Amino acid sequence: MIKEAKQEGIKVLAYDRLINNADIDFYISFNNEKVGEMQAQSLVNKVPQGNYFLMGGSPVDNNAKLFRAGQMKVLKPYIDEGKLRSSAISGSTDGCQKMR
Repeated sequence: MIKEAKQEGIKVLAYDRLINNADIDFYISFNNEKVGEMQAQSLVNKVPQGNYFLMGGSPVDNNAKLFRAGQMKVLKPYIDEGKLRSSAISGSTDGCQKMR
């Protein structure tokens, strides 16, 4: 589809997901790590102690990794202090403790 659009002189824009190995003209996204930080901060503002269950995206999805990295920037200090316990599936679980 991209090839056909380019042949017609149409500019191609990839939004939020980079299209690998394609002749695109523009790529627009947002700061996924910052979004993860904002998600986690919203959680700890409402529930600063307890058990969290973090369900992430595919381990091969770079956006999911970035969201989790941002979340863990906020959550890790709470986990390290024992205020939060975290269980996670999919995505990166770096810094998470498994609930028993």
